Amino acid sequence: YVPPFVAGFCAMAVLRSVGDVSLESQGLALGLLEAHQWRQVVSFVGNDLGSTWLLGTAMAAVGLNTDAAALKGVGYRPFVVGFAGSAVVAGTGCAATLALTSLF
Repeated sequence: YVPPFVAGFCAMAVLRSVGDVSLESQGLALGLLEAHQWRQVVSFVGNDLGSTWLLGTAMAAVGLNTDAAALKGVGYRPFVVGFAGSAVVAGTGCAATLALTSLF
């Protein structure tokens, strides 16, 4: 069983890659769209539709399916571990950004 969102993600990745390669080699993305049209489609699907509406809908679905009583029974330790993990990721990201910006 493959979840539909995984199949959709793979299909969109293939479509984007084929469009980019065909734009470079033939001058038309997917044999149909010129460079500025392809950039507009990619921007709409990736930024407007994907980042705003689809991700927002997914986050709302997660939040609406969360049972507060179940979280209460878990205790505080998983939240502390999650916070610590987030702090490590944030710290690593900040350190990498500072290191890379000082090099360039």
